[in-house]
Amino acid sequence: MYKKINRDNKMKYCLFIPTTPLHIKYIDNILDVYTKGTVLVDEIVVSVSNSHLVNKVVLDELVEKYNCNILEHHKTMLAGPNRQQAMNVMSDIIVYHDSDDIPHRQRIEIIKYFFENYDILHLSHDYMLSSDSRVEEHKKSNIKIQDIKFLDSDTIRNKYFPNNKISDPLKITNGYGDTFQHLNMFNMGAVGGPISIYKHILNDIKWKDRHEEVLFKLNKSIIINSILYYY
Repeated sequence: MYKKINRDNKMKYCLFIPTTPLHIKYIDNILDVYTKGTVLVDEIVVSVSNSHLVNKVVLDELVEKYNCNILEHHKTMLAGPNRQQAMNVMSDIIVYHDSDDIPHRQRIEIIKYFFENYDILHLSHDYMLSSDSRVEEHKKSNIKIQDIKFLDSDTIRNKYFPNNKISDPLKITNGYGDTFQHLNMFNMGAVGGPISIYKHILNDIKWKDRHEEVLFKLNKSIIINSILYYY
């Protein structure tokens, strides 16, 4: 079980959104929610695969409206390599967001609370499918941080690695990458792509092995039982 800590609250947070020409149309709505949220990030970066296929006016408007930084890639960037571009941002902690989903307005507030009060390096949280009839009502809800339950790293690790071997999850899934989503041992959801993580980890562990490697080697992961995201 984690003990609460008094971590330096001067850490900087970057909202990092990998996207494509197909999904660039959703970015404005996503950033509108974040900039009207209860707590703001310090940095916003949108990483665009095949950016030469996007109207430059659209990108310029995003920069002007949200003061964000656009990373333009004149080639196809698959999901993993595009997320890996976050290693170049200025901030300490990366908050990922997929470009076809919507956040709860308290997402940054709650993520910051857990990073600043618990000794963690890697955070995942619950989500709701956009097809769920409760979505619109939940978007308006006020989440009480003191009521949020979570799974600490030891609990998660003992379930995913019962033999203390990095290969353990492969017996249930066919590959690494989305263990938290596919091994639903705790009767709750956990986002696989839009996690939050310390930037320095990106130097040592590649995206495709992120959840398993961080959990197994560093043992400072957490899954919070709070819906902060709508797929």
